[in-house]
Amino acid sequence: MKSPLLLPLCAALATTLVVLPACSKKQETPTANTEEAAPAAPAYKTLADAPEADRTALDAFAKKLEQDLKDSNAAGVKAAFNLKGIITKILSGVQTSGPDIEKFRLGMNQGLRQNLDHLIKMWSEQQVTYKHLVIHEGLIKPRFRFSSDTMGTILLDFTVEKDSEGKLGIVDFYNQVLGSGMVEQSRQAALPALAELDKSFLNRLFDKPNTKLEDIEKFGKMSDKFRQQDHKGVIEVYNSMPTEMKNSVTANAMYLGALQAVGDADGYKKALLASANHYTSANYQFKLVDLYFMEKNYDKAIECLDGFMAALEKDAELLSWKGQLQVAKGEPASAATTIREALALEPKNADVHAQGLDVFLAAKDFESTASSMKFLESTGKYNFKDSLKDPLWAEFLQSPASQPWR
Repeated sequence: MKSPLLLPLCAALATTLVVLPACSKKQETPTANTEEAAPAAPAYKTLADAPEADRTALDAFAKKLEQDLKDSNAAGVKAAFNLKGIITKILSGVQTSGPDIEKFRLGMNQGLRQNLDHLIKMWSEQQVTYKHLVIHEGLIKPRFRFSSDTMGTILLDFTVEKDSEGKLGIVDFYNQVLGSGMVEQSRQAALPALAELDKSFLNRLFDKPNTKLEDIEKFGKMSDKFRQQDHKGVIEVYNSMPTEMKNSVTANAMYLGALQAVGDADGYKKALLASANHYTSANYQFKLVDLYFMEKNYDKAIECLDGFMAALEKDAELLSWKGQLQVAKGEPASAATTIREALALEPKNADVHAQGLDVFLAAKDFESTASSMKFLESTGKYNFKDSLKDPLWAEFLQSPASQPWR
């Protein structure tokens, strides 16, 4: 069984760290903040608190984005993003003006466009599902799930705002697996350049007068090496960083991704354990599923997965992975119950049906096995006739439920 959580760590970061422009060493005198944040949106506690018109508009926006992604309509997906709005958020709090900031803005626009092309390609190659609207950080956000055998499962909450002309556009997204957002990661990657633009920015950002630019530059260097897939370089830079920098979510995630990429399983385990005491959020506990899975500590892996879903929501594909863990633990009956719960949430999810086959066979629930086989064949992508020679199917073939495939 392959963990669903390992690969998204690298994949999600690689598409949210923006290629940044170089800045001139010649600085303009800082002036009043030229990057005014948009007026704060109302903070909602429940969806019912939000105006129905806003919910309807966001739901329609999300459904169109979902269809464009499924159709690999790159132009449609690009049109859903408000690059100007993203840049404004990244530059929020920077107090400077003049040609350098405009050069930076143009370079970031170009970097965002390049990243967006890669992001769209990656998303279009995965199974995409618009789940529903949620309240996250007081805002109404469409929640999407992206999943595949190679990329695992990622849950993204999109921040969608109106521009000056009233058009809805994506200005940020929060990765629930990583526990951080695109704008936050991009701001961290941009810190060296932002510090050149505004000398007082670091002190205001970190509230520490002794923050050193050379330490911040290490973060930028680490981001560059991560984008270049120089994983050994990422590890080397990370080990030279001060503790405050190492403890940032983005730096820690890049380090973990690099350890995994170079095949340092022991280093990866040690790094996860070392970080476990520092990060207590459900997002980080979700990452620990990897650790416990590798150690075959299935009870703890299931506990972390349950904790993540309790903090967020129950998800059919995550439940299907829980079922796999329960089988590995030697509890096929409980696993079958979990798969049935997943299918109750998403009865037409082919991935859950496919993963459910192993679980139902292990639980000797042959009626459910046959039901999932029939559904999978109805998609036109499966044909089980004459493909059941593996000993795994032996008992099933002796049951009445197997009659259609004999």
